[in-house]
Amino acid sequence: MKSFVRLTVVLGIILLVGQLSVQADGTGTGGANLRFVHASPDAPSADVYINNDRYFENIAFGSISNYVRLTPGNHLIRILPAGSPPNTPPVKEVQLSFDDNKFYSLVAVDRLAQLELLRIEDHNSPTAQSKARISFTHTSPGAPNADICVVGHNNCFITNLTFKASNIVDIGTGAYNIDIRPAGSPNVIVNLPSNNFQDGMAYTYYIVGLVNGEPRVRVINASFKTRGGPVHPPATGAILAPEIAFGLGTVLLLIGGLVWGIRWYTRY
Repeated sequence: MKSFVRLTVVLGIILLVGQLSVQADGTGTGGANLRFVHASPDAPSADVYINNDRYFENIAFGSISNYVRLTPGNHLIRILPAGSPPNTPPVKEVQLSFDDNKFYSLVAVDRLAQLELLRIEDHNSPTAQSKARISFTHTSPGAPNADICVVGHNNCFITNLTFKASNIVDIGTGAYNIDIRPAGSPNVIVNLPSNNFQDGMAYTYYIVGLVNGEPRVRVINASFKTRGGPVHPPATGAILAPEIAFGLGTVLLLIGGLVWGIRWYTRY
């Protein structure tokens, strides 16, 4: 019986301490959240190293990774052709800073010879009720400044969006058919099929590709649930989800304490 009590208490302490360590190293409830967007039309698929560790692997043009967690602060970012040894000279290298409890997109933009890495803060804070959030980033080299408009209307909710710039707006929920047009023109660069924008969701769009060339200009997107957690929660690095580990550790400690109390009481 003594061995059972000791084992139960030890397991409970391990789970609780493990959960605290997960939070302390920035991979639990805190930390910065980062994803990678490959928007360079002539660059090869990429591996992304952060402080000498590979965080994103074989990300092709027009792809958006899931979020990963980082400790807040400065990090060395290196972009390598996919499959390259870690000591390969990087295609691009930059030092960037990330704040605690914020979400970021790291965007590889422009042609390979002029490759840049944009650090864009993703505004994934909760929306107001009956609102959806839409953001657009212009990453199409050589494309004109853009207006983002509702089809059949002159209602453009983002205007004159310049290359490498982002803009964000909260809109009423519902179905919208959206055109991307040259700024001030009724012509259409690319159309987004009708989408039902839902309450409490953030929709992030990137205009990628080339207006005159290949790969042809198009729009890629990712979504995030601003209320109730992300659509795909970032991995914590823990074997058990943090809330499960914490709850199980607490239960084991309570069981150990209860058994010890019963033994103590029945002795007298």
